[in-house]
Amino acid sequence: MKRILPLLMMTFLTSGNIFAGHFYNIEDESQLKSGSQLNQAHHMGFSDDTQATLISPRLAISVRHGTLGCKDQPHKAFMSFYGKRYEIVRAIEHPNVKSSNYKELLSSDLTLYVLSEDVTMPGGAPVACPLTQIDYTKALPNTDQPLYAHSLSQSPFIRLNNFHAKFKNVDFSSLYGKTRLSPHLYANDFTNRSQIETVTHHDNSDPLLMVPVMGDSGSPLYMPLAGGGYTLIGAMARTGDVNEDPLHGVGQYTPMSNNIQWLRDKEELLIRDGTLPAYTKRFDVVTQTEWEQKDHTPAELIPAPRRSTPMGYLALNPDLVALWANLPFQEALAKAQWHLNNFAVVDSRRVYLSQGDGDLSLGTEDTANPAVYLALNPDLQTVFGTGTLQDALNNAKGHFYTSAKAELRRVCLDHTTHRPHVVTLPDTFFPETYLHLNPNLLTAPELAAMGRDAFAKWHYKNYGFKEKRDYLLKYTTENYPHRFMYFALNPDLRQLMTHESASNAFYIAQRHYRSLGFLEGRTYRYDGAPKIAPTGAAFTVPQDFDATLYLALNVDLYDHFYKESEYTIRYVDLLTKVEQHYVTVGGPVEGRRYR
Repeated sequence: MKRILPLLMMTFLTSGNIFAGHFYNIEDESQLKSGSQLNQAHHMGFSDDTQATLISPRLAISVRHGTLGCKDQPHKAFMSFYGKRYEIVRAIEHPNVKSSNYKELLSSDLTLYVLSEDVTMPGGAPVACPLTQIDYTKALPNTDQPLYAHSLSQSPFIRLNNFHAKFKNVDFSSLYGKTRLSPHLYANDFTNRSQIETVTHHDNSDPLLMVPVMGDSGSPLYMPLAGGGYTLIGAMARTGDVNEDPLHGVGQYTPMSNNIQWLRDKEELLIRDGTLPAYTKRFDVVTQTEWEQKDHTPAELIPAPRRSTPMGYLALNPDLVALWANLPFQEALAKAQWHLNNFAVVDSRRVYLSQGDGDLSLGTEDTANPAVYLALNPDLQTVFGTGTLQDALNNAKGHFYTSAKAELRRVCLDHTTHRPHVVTLPDTFFPETYLHLNPNLLTAPELAAMGRDAFAKWHYKNYGFKEKRDYLLKYTTENYPHRFMYFALNPDLRQLMTHESASNAFYIAQRHYRSLGFLEGRTYRYDGAPKIAPTGAAFTVPQDFDATLYLALNVDLYDHFYKESEYTIRYVDLLTKVEQHYVTVGGPVEGRRYR
């Protein structure tokens, strides 16, 4: 019996609020490298504690996916840059973050933060690197060769080389990684010019290589400059991976190039209304002709140190919370830091949040521990820190239940340590497919003892993923099913597309065919004799008319209706459109083939 793959609903180029992040090609978290010294030495402007990046001494950018309402509004919070804390006074979210226009949506997921004072560096050194304005009239990089970009990250969601085990970056400084830019970066079409895409098809030999996965929205993407330093080219916005196979995913960054005019306009407006002083340092711009187009690893990298915080220390030691609950919040934090410095080692206390892994008293995704919640979300310490410690905890608990999920907040400490023995099967893993693609396993003595399904799962978890064995059919020119023809010839699969955009059909058809369809002998080639209904007054809709087949035979209709819908049409709505087209135009007027 043919099976429908239930979890093929990928997030390729979706318009939802996808929470993005990073995966590192490392075997252990001790291989993570700190980006702090690099950040300071090259004026990269990355925040010490937030996924935000300076573009000038008073302006920082991040990605919030429309959670601020796409508005310009007051915003009470703090960010730290280069070791000093700064107050945020306004947050301005791009109005097109939620646009129904696909091009605008891809280009615009950006939030601008306005600080109350200039960020400064000793000796008056710059605090931010320039932005890149891509100039398509000038020379473009040679995309025949790998082109690598560099990133810094505060991500709490880091995944290791086995990509099935997780731990959260709650004990590390800002992390450094690099990633490969897609060769389609300069393709002459709206999609590729509306985003910066990174790809994951590389080996794992370099532990600094990372790929975007869920959990790190707003992290900056840089290119090195030929004259030294870096330029900011993008901010992490979305990902094409749902943890089922990060080694074969994509990441999309909001490009600075498409937002420079909007940022300039906002900068001018802030000066005119007096929010920024007239003498403010404006952000700088370069073009891609100034990039240093080669892969290199910065020399300043050091191992990422573990770090503790006073709120994290309180969360791990509830007896201290009870002791200082009635103190003013800031005084309680000062007491916690003093106790951490003087008594933590003597008392053998937990000091790093990762030491709380597996302790259910520290909260779950559905059960609040307000102290942990405050430790994982330092901006809320500012919001709720005006009364006592107990007041802050009460307010944080209420916020957990009313707003945490809506704001995509970090809520608990589960999976905070690297556990290489924990391996989860990819969603597209099927035992029979795995055995078919690895026939040498059929002679293994464990096969008969364990049974085919159990053996295939056991082998992949323990050996297959390390050996990079195939569990999907390799790409060739012979296994590229046409996206619409595959669904037309396999009507039981159409439910996969019930709620999907038409643009996702290609990816879903490919993944189904490569994981199950080829093994089930499904077809994607159509050899039927051409059929055309009579035109003019003699036209009637044929009894054997099928909208899915009509679409597959007339793919220009997809291009037409896709553009007409501003690149948002769903597959089911597309079928309605093409059926109407055949009834009114395609059949009686144009005499198009329908079978």
